[in-house]
Parts: sequence; C-alpha cells; structure tokens
Amino acid sequence: MGQKKPRFSGKSKALIAVLGGGIAIACLIFFGLELRKLFADGQLAMHLAWQPIVFSALFYCISYACFAYGWHLLLKAMGIELPLRINLGIHATTQFAKYLPGNIGHHVGRAGLTARTGAPLGTVVTAMTLEILMVIAVLGLIGLPLLSRWLHLLATQSGATRLVVAGGLIAAAFGLSLIYIFRTHAWIHAVMGLLRAQLSGVRVRNWALIAAVTCIMVIGANGAGASLVALDASGNLHTFGNFAYMLSLYSVAFLLGFLTPGAPAGLGVREVILLEGLTPLIGREASLELTLLARLVSTISDLVIFVIGIALLKLTANLDKAGNREKLA
Repeated sequence: MGQKKPRFSGKSKALIAVLGGGIAIACLIFFGLELRKLFADGQLAMHLAWQPIVFSALFYCISYACFAYGWHLLLKAMGIELPLRINLGIHATTQFAKYLPGNIGHHVGRAGLTARTGAPLGTVVTAMTLEILMVIAVLGLIGLPLLSRWLHLLATQSGATRLVVAGGLIAAAFGLSLIYIFRTHAWIHAVMGLLRAQLSGVRVRNWALIAAVTCIMVIGANGAGASLVALDASGNLHTFGNFAYMLSLYSVAFLLGFLTPGAPAGLGVREVILLEGLTPLIGREASLELTLLARLVSTISDLVIFVIGIALLKLTANLDKAGNREKLA
C-alpha cells in the first residue's frame, strides 16, 4: 500500500476560507459604507474620461504580458518546452478564474491545462510554486518603502491610523494562519520537498533565466503601478515621488489581495488598501473614484485577455488539425 497523500482537513479548509472570506467581506462593507457616505452627501460625482481609462488599460495589459511571459520562461527554465502561443493561451484563459470564490481557480486551471499538453504535473506545480514565491518576494520588496510613508502619515494625520491598523490586522491574520499551516500540515512540507527536489536539478544557465524572470516581474509591477497612476486625470500623481509611492501602494494592495483566500481577485481587500493609501494624497472623493475605476479597468482588461486566450488556444487547435491532415495526406 502506498503512502497516504497528505491533505488539508475539512476543518482546516473551512478555517482558511472563513478567515479570508471574512476579511474580504469586512473590507467590502467598509468600502461600500464610504461610497454611500459620499453619495449621500453629494460629494462623489464620477468623472469618466476615455483617455486615462485607455492608457490605464494599456499599462495593465503590458503588466499582464510581462507576468505571462515570465511564466513561459519559468517553464522553460524547468525544462518544459512549449510554444509561446500555448503558454500564453493557457495563462490568458485561466487567469479569469481568479474571479471565482476561493482565489485559487486560476492556479488550478493553469496547472491542469499545462499538464494536459504532456508536461509533468510535478514540474508544473514546482514552477507555479516558485512563481508565487517570486511574486511575493518582488511585490513585498517593492512595497517596503511604503512602510516608512505609512508611519509618517500615522504621526501626522489621524486618518492614516485606519490604513496602518487595517494593514497590520490583515498581515497579523495571515501571519498566524501561515504559521498554523506550516506547523500542522504535511501537505505544505510535501510541496516544499518537491520544490527542493526539482530545483536541485536545474542547470546553472537556467538559473540565469529565472533571474531574468525576476527582472520581467519588476517591469510588470511598474506597469501595474502605471495603470493606476494613469487614471489620475488631474496629474497630481504624475511625479516621480508620487509614482514611487503609488507603485509601492499598488504592490501591497495586490499582494494582500493575492494572498487572501476566499477573496475573488482580491476583491474588497485591494480596494480598502488603495482607498486609504490614496486619501492622504488626493482626498477621499478622488480616491474612491480612482479605486472604482481601477477595479473597472482591471476587470474589463481581464475579460479582453480571456478572449485573446481563447483565440490563441483555438488557433493552436486549428494548426494541430491542419498538421495532422498533412501527415495523413
């Protein structure tokens, strides 16, 4: 009889889902109350201009393309050679599953479809685990400068207290949950063991490729920050100092939303962090407007990317059929 496969218990899954879902719902309620307050006071009037939205969507798609191409190179570094159109098609199609409850559908879908091409599932899971760790490291480092800014705001503006407290509570909640998972679940140790075993066989030149992926991720993060700054039609955020702040803010908001289990596409968590981080710079009304537009742009852009992904997979299927007919002819 083989070794029993380690699994999360139903109680543990429920605990993680309730923790993440509770945080997301609380953030959504807070964001909704802020919207209601400004709408009731007549202070919020959405100003929709197509130019900032188009540029924001363009930067968002550039950012997405960087991370998608990074995934392609990461697979190559792990010894999985697939055509670029297949990897991009799978990545673009499955990324829309992040909007499903659980916030893991895009990872599961990408791993499953990539494995269906004949790639070893263990290697795919290793590449995905490495990608997640790299994203956390890159966004975490980019977000570090925000800490000193938050502490300064806390000392000078009372409104910043909510930002620091909210960020601290979320970080503490996830820190405790991660400690719990690592200490009690063999599944995590099994994944880390697989990661160590797979990476030990990576050739030196492929580590250079992984380093290149890190640089591409940094470029992608800058594109994501630019997509947020582009929405500011007033130009108040179009300075080097404010862009650096926005880049850190967006990285932290994205990272916390990414790590929140049960929050589809970081819904709620990301909005609260952006709202509180933007308010000291451009005011409450403009911050709410910018945050809403950022979610609108990202969702529409993700839908466009999804359609492009389906087209790429359809093209691949047609090319394969044409190739098979030529072989039979």
